[in-house]
Amino acid sequence: MFCNNIDLLAKYRTKLGDITFHVLPCDESTVIWKEMMDLVGVNKNGLKKLDAGGRLDYLLDAARNVDASYDEISYEDGLKRMGPVKNRNENRPV
Repeated sequence: MFCNNIDLLAKYRTKLGDITFHVLPCDESTVIWKEMMDLVGVNKNGLKKLDAGGRLDYLLDAARNVDASYDEISYEDGLKRMGPVKNRNENRPV
């Protein structure tokens, strides 16, 4: 789960029911691509010869090897640490 209302250096795990979420910061609207490539350390030069499906497969395969042993916090603690979600077009909290 990518969030744009947490510290850009923050990385957490939180559990809701039986599901563990990895909460990562995001600063772009292209989360799935740019932030994931940075997170897994994939260089886009190695992807140039692949089609769109091949690029996605390569990225997802690399994501399996990421060490995601971040600090585990409660959902309530996560809410306390987050700031308000902002609408960048209106420059005010939502």
